[in-house]
Order: sequence, then structure tokens, then C-alpha cells
Amino acid sequence: MIHPLAVSIVLALTGADATGFDVGDTVIVIRETNLKNDAGKDLTIWPGAQVTLEAIDGDRLEVRNGVVGWLKIKDVVPWKDAIDVLTERIKASPGNASLLRGRGLVWCEIKGYYEGAIDDFDAAIRLDPSAASFAGRARSWRGLKKYDNALIDHDEAIRLDPNNATYFDGRGTTWYSIFQYENKAYFESDRSIELDKAIADFGEAIRLDSANSSYYKHRAEVWTSKGEHCNAIDDYSEAIRRDPTND
Repeated sequence: MIHPLAVSIVLALTGADATGFDVGDTVIVIRETNLKNDAGKDLTIWPGAQVTLEAIDGDRLEVRNGVVGWLKIKDVVPWKDAIDVLTERIKASPGNASLLRGRGLVWCEIKGYYEGAIDDFDAAIRLDPSAASFAGRARSWRGLKKYDNALIDHDEAIRLDPNNATYFDGRGTTWYSIFQYENKAYFESDRSIELDKAIADFGEAIRLDSANSSYYKHRAEVWTSKGEHCNAIDDYSEAIRRDPTND
């Protein structure tokens, strides 16, 4: 018979837990829920959101998604199971735009199946033309390097919800992607405008949500591309200060 203490030691050493999750796992949110931080502030998290597991405490998981907070175990599944779980939930509730959008996010961000993601976002937009669905479809267009379409959807998401930092971060990422992939259809005479637009969008994201370390990291990458290394160091340092665990 294995002594319970021995089991506890093994779990502690491996990071494994009876929940089936391990610290460091990527898990996917499968229903609308609230991310609760230690300060008691709630942040709404939608189906399809990708978070990293930081700690396990009973039926709660400490996760990181730009910010750190707590979710219930019942609200997430391992990334490899997310498509199947969300598909079953969509079958049970075919008019639920949030679930379609969530599956679209998984197709886009986890599987890299951008065409399938766009199909789901199209369906979600027909049901509910929300800012989140336009923003998700913009990411998928970016994955296909269809930057004109991506910028149109980013602009619509921001028009619908101008106070959402993630939408400015998304558009900034697209501007930076245009620069990185050297798409000469844009601004042939002055490529730096792409970087300036990216910095402006990341700056607005930081203004709206200064706690999110990812926005500083994203802006730091653009500063580096501009050769403005002092600004880059400042932003990298701030990203580390706000979340030392964010790679």
C-alpha cells in the first residue's frame, strides 16, 4: 500500500494535482466567468480565452492572462480538449454567439486554422455583431496576412467598444505585423509609419489598462525595431515589474 504522504510528495515534486491539471498548463475558458484577483477586482473572461495555470488550490486555479487571478476548475478545460467541448456546447446552444466566438478563438490562436476561425466569427457576427467578434476575426485575418481585412475589423471593434484595451493592443499587433512581414503594399515611401501607429495603439492600451504587462512588452518590441533602445528597456522593465513570470 502506498502511503498518502508519498503521494503528496510526488505531486508536490511534479506539479501534478488530482484535478488533472499541472502548473504551467495552457487551459481554455469554456464559459463566461470572472477572473478574480487578490485585490477583489473582477475581470470578465469569455469562452475561448487562453490562460496559463500558475497554481492549484482546491477547486480554484490561479491563472495568468496578462493579469493574474483565480478561476473555478469547472470553467476551463485543457487546450487539447477545447474544440470538442465547445463544439458540444454549440450543438446544445446553436444560437450562442459567445460559444461560436470562443471556438473561433481556439481555431485561431491554438490550432492555427484561420479559415475555420473566420467561419465561426462570421456566424457569431450574424447572431450578435459584437466588438469581441470583430476583434477575433481581425486576428484570424492577420494570421492569413490579409491585413486590409484585419484593420477594417480592428477599427470596427474599437468603434463599438473604444474603452477596451485589448482591441487597441490587437490593432497595434497588426500594424507591427505589417512592418515585420514587409508588406510593400503599405506605405512604401515611409515604413516607419507602421511602427508609429503600433506604438500609438499600444500606448492607448496601456492608458486604458496599465496593469497588463503584455502591453508594455509589445510596445517594447516596437521600440526595439525603431532603434529606440532606452524606451524599449523602460517598457521591458515595467512589464517585468508588473508580472515577473510573463515571458
